[in-house]
Amino acid sequence: MSINFSKYPSIGQFRNAVKAVERDSMYVFDTEKDDWVFDRTRQMPTLTFTGTVKLHGSNAGVYFTKKGGISGQSRTAGIDCGLSL
Repeated sequence: MSINFSKYPSIGQFRNAVKAVERDSMYVFDTEKDDWVFDRTRQMPTLTFTGTVKLHGSNAGVYFTKKGGISGQSRTAGIDCGLSL
């Protein structure tokens, strides 16, 4: 049986997300100065994140079979969970 390995997508650092939110939330246009200014008094928004787990250096995964089962996979092939290693 042939399966396609789904590579885990590239993810950014949480600190970069915080910097981007700060930048986007605190830069405001000042009509008196006719310019953008950084206003640290502005309230930061509340964000909701959904986290996932990524095992660094791991080339393993799980997949669901057409018959409703679940099995393991390496980068190149399915893994027979009944085998003892």
